[in-house]
Amino acid sequence: MVARAVVLLTRPALARKSFAHFVPATMPSYQMALHHELIAGALQLVEDGIIRFLAISIPPRHGKSELVSVRFPAFYLGRHPDEDVIHVSYGSDLSNDFSRRVRALVRDDLMFRMLFPGVELDPERQRVNDWRLVNGGGFRSVGTGGGVSGHGANLLVIDDPHKEGEITPTNLQQVYDWYTSAARLRLMPGGKVVLCMTRWDLLDLEGRVLRAANESAEADQWWVLTLPGLAGEDDPMGRAPGEALWPEWYTREDLLAIKALSEAHFEALIQQNPRAFALMMFDENAWRRVDAVDEGGRRFAWCFDLALGETEASDYTAWARASYDEVSGVIAFGRLFRERLTWPEARARIVELMRLHPDEDFVFPRHILEQMAVQELRYEVDGARLRQVVFPTHGDKRSRAQVLADRLPKGKVVIEEGPLTQVWIIPIRGLWLPIIPL
Repeated sequence: MVARAVVLLTRPALARKSFAHFVPATMPSYQMALHHELIAGALQLVEDGIIRFLAISIPPRHGKSELVSVRFPAFYLGRHPDEDVIHVSYGSDLSNDFSRRVRALVRDDLMFRMLFPGVELDPERQRVNDWRLVNGGGFRSVGTGGGVSGHGANLLVIDDPHKEGEITPTNLQQVYDWYTSAARLRLMPGGKVVLCMTRWDLLDLEGRVLRAANESAEADQWWVLTLPGLAGEDDPMGRAPGEALWPEWYTREDLLAIKALSEAHFEALIQQNPRAFALMMFDENAWRRVDAVDEGGRRFAWCFDLALGETEASDYTAWARASYDEVSGVIAFGRLFRERLTWPEARARIVELMRLHPDEDFVFPRHILEQMAVQELRYEVDGARLRQVVFPTHGDKRSRAQVLADRLPKGKVVIEEGPLTQVWIIPIRGLWLPIIPL
């Protein structure tokens, strides 16, 4: 009885000071696994002021947002009701959902009100994306790229700044530019940043800020907690290699099933290893090299990337005869070409190909340069099968390259062996890629 009484008396005191105790006090149903304890401990160091910049990378659906985007902002405002929190997610709707939950916790949760009795919402300002406390602090929610001018942050929480389906070089750059030109500038003196995300790319937001930290001691220096889905060597949790991060929810077999679908995405999204993802997309050893592409049972198309100019600074004009076997799903490249050409030189060579292969398609991207080229070529060969293809809505070279990346590990990409084979593969690894008209 005495022990139980001591626990009952000390629990509120611990929950007021310790985030790890605050979570079960305000959400008894939360299943606090070992990796949650590590995250909670790191967040506690942020609240204590020991860590200013914390980066957490973890697979999706492993309980990060409840801790990072709901419980921690509420705990922080309970401890610092005169300070401001800005919360960021890839979309304003998602960030607003977290704002609603934090607001409800501060306003309505009986345990929170018992732990922090003086913390009250300002009745005059309770908008879902911008609410204040009578104590002077408050909470603002915004989507990546949204306006934050005029708002300071003692705590900036960024939870998944990148949206699935928009992981392109352009969007990655936009997120980083917004962070450096807007979000980071809102930080108050001594302010803190918590960046929690699933890794997507070497140039995602975590990759870019960590690169800056490595390149300059003057840049923000980050404390990094990386939690792969399956343990490797020197695991931060002390797991044996191959052990799942949260086996009660996602077993080793569950995660390996994802690997069987796409090893590249498994490395980035589950293992938090986007470097392996980048290398794996176009592993030069995974290409099947043949002396000549099989002519049977395939449809062929000549795919072009025009870059016209003959100086050493000019880009290369490149093309290949691509084929697709609808039965096996194999993509094959042959007749590789890569030179610096003027337009009259390129036109003469393309016209020759059109005459030699009248039954095959000639495919160009729908860019201004190619549009003008196609208009000229239409007058050169009667009945030529010229086509232009529009990129998908979010289709940059990386998106189109995924067509190959998914097939490479399965041996479904073939390339004709020749003097240009190696120089062709390496630019493709660097995301040069013609349109493949599947």
